[in-house]
Amino acid sequence: MLTADPTYWPQPEVSGETRPFWEACGRGEFLLQRCDGCGKFQYPYRGFCCHCWAGQPRDVPSTGRGTVWSYSVVRRNRSRDTAPSRTSSWSSSWRRASGSSPT
Repeated sequence: MLTADPTYWPQPEVSGETRPFWEACGRGEFLLQRCDGCGKFQYPYRGFCCHCWAGQPRDVPSTGRGTVWSYSVVRRNRSRDTAPSRTSSWSSSWRRASGSSPT
């Protein structure tokens, strides 16, 4: 049986590279990243651009609008220490233009 008790859910491992992302999550903010080199957005959060390999992509808070394309619940284990893992495929709807940003 699932519970709303936050101590039940496994906590993510925070590294120096992902610390800003998890701290933003703790404030109720979801971060994407935009590369100043190629201008592309990325998620998941990392310390380099996955498109052009430039370092230090810029943090961009998401507005929370977008389209969820798929959703699934993956049950890996029934023990109390392993909660269901939820995955989704989504797209943020934004227009490419000068100074464009995700919506």
